[in-house]
Amino acid sequence: MVHRFLTVVVLALLGFSLTPSNLPAETRYVSDRLILILRSEPSDQATAMARLASDEAVEILSENGRFVKVRTQDGTEGFIKTQYLTTELPKTTTIASLQKRIDSLERKLAKTAELSRSSEKQADAINRLQQQVNSEKENRKELQQRYDALVDDSEKLLDIIRERDLLKTKNQQLSTETERLREENEQLLTKGIIRWFLAGAGVLFIGWIMGKVSGRRRRQF
Repeated sequence: MVHRFLTVVVLALLGFSLTPSNLPAETRYVSDRLILILRSEPSDQATAMARLASDEAVEILSENGRFVKVRTQDGTEGFIKTQYLTTELPKTTTIASLQKRIDSLERKLAKTAELSRSSEKQADAINRLQQQVNSEKENRKELQQRYDALVDDSEKLLDIIRERDLLKTKNQQLSTETERLREENEQLLTKGIIRWFLAGAGVLFIGWIMGKVSGRRRRQF
């Protein structure tokens, strides 16, 4: 008996703890989604012609007390209550427009970030090109110095060549003059020998003549 009594008490306590007032709280939201009836006449009892959901746009044709005659986007005309219409843009439309702007801004931001990365890459490329330009400038400067030195050496070489050619010309002139003098000397030497020979021969001939003359005189005496 005691055991059954304890069991009943425990079950009762469990049942009390699980009543709706003790269940975990659940959050819900009030829906602003409305479904309106488009009627054929400005009356709640008029024939339903179509259903209009929240945020649908309609064209106002006329007003009749609590009702407004409208034309839907598909061309259907009818009456709905004025209290359900507003000139303000629906929140969903505004949110959608804002979302489009956000998406556009995000795309622009992504594009800007991409351009920034591209700019950084371009900056790196420009830096590399600038380094190459500086290196080429140094190479050009070095080559210019070598060229200038080569020009100086070339000018010196040309001077040496001109001096060599001048010396060669003078040497040829001297050689020619030497040859001429040698020939003249040989001619003079030859003439001198001939003269000395002739002089000696003349002396001998004169001596021979004088000897002949002396001999004849001696024989006469």
